[in-house]
Amino acid sequence: HEAGRYRELAEAIELPPVDDDPRFRANRQALTRLREAAQARQAEAQNRLTDFEVELRDLRARHRDCDNEIGSLKKRRNNLPTTILAVREQLCEKLELAAAELPFAGELIQVRDDQRDWEGAIERLLHQFALSLLVPEAHYGAVARWVDATNLRGRLVYYRVREQVEPPHGRPDADSLVRKVLIKPDCGVYGWLEAEINRRFDYVCCAGLERFQREKYAITQPGARGARHSQRKARA
Repeated sequence: HEAGRYRELAEAIELPPVDDDPRFRANRQALTRLREAAQARQAEAQNRLTDFEVELRDLRARHRDCDNEIGSLKKRRNNLPTTILAVREQLCEKLELAAAELPFAGELIQVRDDQRDWEGAIERLLHQFALSLLVPEAHYGAVARWVDATNLRGRLVYYRVREQVEPPHGRPDADSLVRKVLIKPDCGVYGWLEAEINRRFDYVCCAGLERFQREKYAITQPGARGARHSQRKARA
């Protein structure tokens, strides 16, 4: 009975039948190697399972973050990331200031209603600037000290807004981005923000590639090519 059972098991794992003692010892050695190989495959499979579990946890965490971000976006009028809004909240709490006293540029700028076709292109160009915190002169020292003392890991960009601002030079082109956006009229940084937008973002909004290729600084609507013209460098 035992010999028959042995033959069945040996055939199942493709070992030759045993008809003498040397063959039996050879099969035992082969079984040792098979067991070690199986254990190695099991360990590898377990490691892969662990990697997948870690990746799944990361994806779930990202999914929660996205859900939270979407929920936050639905509750507010701007599309600023919750991370930088949280940084401002901490800053304002520490300095006992209202959020309105330290606005982000994106909270004060909007595309004109009659220029909505350009909204996507303009928002992409202004994106980094829109995430910048505008700090009036009166609060700049306190804000700078708080930022220096806090490990923000580069999550906050802020500008010193001086009261005396040099007005924009010249008149922008009729198709300039400058003419397609509005600044919140009652904000305390209107003059500075207007001058910065004129200085940094005087891009001609070109409906066609022919003009786009002629202009030194220009953008096109979504889908058009030639993004090299959207890399204008601004002075700090």
